[in-house]
Amino acid sequence: MKLIGVDIDGTLLNSKNELTARTKASLIKASRIGHKVAIITGRDFYAADFLARDIDFDKFGGLVSSSNGAHVYDMKAKKTIINHTIDQTLIREMIDFAKGLGFDYIIYHKGEILAEKDQIITEEQAWDIQNSGINEVDVIPMIKVGDTLTEADEKFRVIGNARVDAKAFLSNFFSEDVVKD
Repeated sequence: MKLIGVDIDGTLLNSKNELTARTKASLIKASRIGHKVAIITGRDFYAADFLARDIDFDKFGGLVSSSNGAHVYDMKAKKTIINHTIDQTLIREMIDFAKGLGFDYIIYHKGEILAEKDQIITEEQAWDIQNSGINEVDVIPMIKVGDTLTEADEKFRVIGNARVDAKAFLSNFFSEDVVKD
C-alpha cells in the first residue's frame, strides 16, 4: 500500500479549478486497488469535503487533511482523527490585535466563514476568501464575530492591506535588543 497525497490547487484541480475525469478516475482506481489517498490542503475542511466525496473517499477510506494539518478526517469512517483548534480566548486576542493594526479578519467556523459587517471586503478579497470560487461555504457577515464564538475554531485569517510599523509590530513578539531600526 502506498500513500498518495494531493493538494487541491494545481494538483487535484487544474488551472481552471476543474477536477478532470482522468485525475478522478486515477485516484479512484488507486483507492480501489488498496492505496490510501489523501487530500492535503491549507484550506478548511469544507473546501475539500465535496471533492473528497466526488472521488469516492466515503467508499474507499480516503483522508482529508485540512487547515494546514489542524484537522484530519477519515471520510469512510466518518471520524475526525486529528483536530487542533484555536482557543476562544486566543482568537479574541488575535481579533483585537489584527483590528488594532487596521486589518480585517475572517474565521472558518462550522462550514461558514465569519466576517464582521463593518469590514471593507473588496470583490477580489471575497473571491479569495471563498477559496478561488470552489469552496462550498458562505461568507456570513456578523455584527461582532468575537462575541458570538461558542467554541474553538481551526482557522483564523487576517486580511487586508493595512500599513504596519514593522518595528512596533515586531516589538510585540521580541525584546527591544532583537528589534533594531
